[in-house]
Amino acid sequence: MSDFKSGKIQVLTNCDLISEGFNVPDCSCVVLLRPTKSLVLYIQQSMRCMRYQPGKQAVIIDQVRNFERFGLPTDNRHWTLKDRKKGKNTDNGPAVKTCPKCLLVMLSRLRKQNVKGRPKIRLRN
Repeated sequence: MSDFKSGKIQVLTNCDLISEGFNVPDCSCVVLLRPTKSLVLYIQQSMRCMRYQPGKQAVIIDQVRNFERFGLPTDNRHWTLKDRKKGKNTDNGPAVKTCPKCLLVMLSRLRKQNVKGRPKIRLRN
């Protein structure tokens, strides 16, 4: 962490290792690559770069469109201690696939073609 804070390391990656109680005020960009059904986890992950530092501008890149389920992480919310009705959750999120050559993640209903070395995304017929 000291190398990250000093600028020697500029990118930290994490897969379920750094989560609750981990404070990184030097983080200025978060890339969300994991869909979640948990509002609390979404806010925790996306707001990691929003820790205040003078002059800092934070960027959140939501590759898995969690914002469509939960709204923006800075939206006002009505929090309550009342229990909520729990039901069977059938929403599995959008079906996605990964290109084995370039690792591009895209919706399953799309197909990818390489045009002069650049991926081009089209709807499948």
